Amino acid sequence: MILRLQENESDLQLTAKEAVFRINRDIRFSKDKTPYKTHAGAGISKGGRKSPHPGYYLELGPKRIMVGGGIYFLDKEGLQKIRSEIAHATDEFAGLVENKDFKKRFGEVKGERNKVLPAKYKEVAQKHPLIANKHYYYMTTLKSRHITNTGLPDMLMEYYRIGYPLNSFFKKAIV
Repeated sequence: MILRLQENESDLQLTAKEAVFRINRDIRFSKDKTPYKTHAGAGISKGGRKSPHPGYYLELGPKRIMVGGGIYFLDKEGLQKIRSEIAHATDEFAGLVENKDFKKRFGEVKGERNKVLPAKYKEVAQKHPLIANKHYYYMTTLKSRHITNTGLPDMLMEYYRIGYPLNSFFKKAIV
């Protein structure tokens, strides 16, 4: 998937090791050797799985496939830049999150919200409550039976294509 995403995003220069999340905790001295995860997950973004850059998420497990993207690890400066971009380009942002294909595949943009918002964003928040978010991500769940489907990479790429415009908006904001 990294190679396929790199066809559209040349700045995604990372290895699988930089993208894949660990499945186990340190079990060397533990009596309980069961994994704490029963799925494999990867964060594909510039800088890898814990990057402050917008990217994509993929999770493959026995019960489900999760696919999504957005920006999660935002520091104070990055959050300020995203909010400023939303306030500056309210119509563009609304068009991205209200896009019918985006809503059909992902539903809505998710993320924990701040209880207190800086005064300069309060007026925008009335029209776009997402400006209060601390994180901006979108996610959907697919049936695990698709894991063995040879068309899975193409299916995932369709989801990534639909999320790409929103990720591009976030990239433009944090540059």
